[in-house]
Amino acid sequence: MTSKGFEVEVAEDGHRGVECVRKLGESRLRAIFLDVLMPEINGLDVLVQLKTSPETQNIPVIVLTTEGMMEDMIKGYQMGADYYIPKPFTQEQLLYGLESI
Repeated sequence: MTSKGFEVEVAEDGHRGVECVRKLGESRLRAIFLDVLMPEINGLDVLVQLKTSPETQNIPVIVLTTEGMMEDMIKGYQMGADYYIPKPFTQEQLLYGLESI
């Protein structure tokens, strides 16, 4: 799927997300948009997996979530998020986050 000139891959859950990232590899990915509340594995656990793996640790991760309290945001950054956007968000916020990383 293509959106705003970007090619977008979508995964239905955390396991598939990790598989997709590993399959595509760092050279093909500009960033990962990751929801915290996902089936199978929550997004923060996926974030830790990606940031502790040598083949994916350098890919920027933008966390999108309804978990928008300050302590949630701090936890996300401590776990390796490069940017954090609480829901609801706008398309402009997504693009700004992408440009910021």
